[in-house]
Parts: sequence; structure tokens; C-alpha cells
Amino acid sequence: MYESCTILHLALHSLLVYLLASEVHLAFYAKKTNEKFLSGALGFSAGVMIYVSFVEIFVKARTSLEAVMGPTKGYWATTFGFLCWYCSNWYY
Repeated sequence: MYESCTILHLALHSLLVYLLASEVHLAFYAKKTNEKFLSGALGFSAGVMIYVSFVEIFVKARTSLEAVMGPTKGYWATTFGFLCWYCSNWYY
């Protein structure tokens, strides 16, 4: 897993996580809550979580369908299945 990572990559990622986490405490000292910013940030984080979940599910579904149907048909069956699911939930 870590074969392609170097110490520099790990150090930079650790620094990024530290900098992002260190700014969280500023919310407790703010005098006024900016509701527009808060709602935008929550919407963005929810969208990122949904995207990551679907990417992981898509990869697992594609892998299992490619084992049964072959690489090309498995990929297209997965894509078609996700599009059908998305269109069936369009109005909900």
C-alpha cells in the first residue's frame, strides 16, 4: 500500500490534516455564526462523502460484473445500472 508513497508525501499529508484540524477551534470563538458559509460547507462535505461512497461502490460492482461478463460488458453493465438507479430516484 505504501510502496509508491515517500516520506515527503506522508509528511505533507500529515501537515495538511494538522492545518485543517487546527482551524476547527476558530468556530468556538466566533462572535456571529455565518449561516450561509455553514450551510455551504455542510453541503460540500455531504457531497464529497456521497461521491466517495459511490466511487467505492462502483469499483466493487464493476469488479464483480467484469468477472462474470468480461471487462467491456461488465463496465457498461455497471454504468447502465448506476444510471438507471439515478434516473429512478430523480424525483425523490
